[in-house]
Amino acid sequence: MNYARVLLNSDISTTLTEIVVQNKEAINNKLNNELDILVLVAKQLKTNLAKKMWK
Repeated sequence: MNYARVLLNSDISTTLTEIVVQNKEAINNKLNNELDILVLVAKQLKTNLAKKMWK
C-alpha cells in the first residue's frame, strides 16, 4: 500500500511539474509574441516620426 501511495504521489508530482513547465512555456511564448509586436510598433512610430520631421 505504501509503495502504491509513493507511486501515486510521484505521478501527481510529475504531472504538476509538467503542467507548470507547459504553462511557463506558454506564458513565455505569449510574452515574446507581444514583445515582437511592440518592437514592430516602435519601429513604425520611429519611421513615421522621421517622415514627419523631413516634411
